[in-house]
Amino acid sequence: TICDYMLSLVPLGVFPEELYDEEVPCTLIEEFRKDLRELTDDIEERNKKLELPYTYLDPKNVDNSVAI
Repeated sequence: TICDYMLSLVPLGVFPEELYDEEVPCTLIEEFRKDLRELTDDIEERNKKLELPYTYLDPKNVDNSVAI
């Protein structure tokens, strides 16, 4: 069900921290997360003007998986 899906959702940009402890991957992950936050902000701002907001491709609603 949709409720089960949302409970198991791991948002785009969320990675097991213990897998990455070197400086370069951590810096790249932070830049990627910053880009995702900016996209979310843009989408939320645009949705304020819509009668029916479109949130499907908001990064915080996209699963960190190849099954999207």
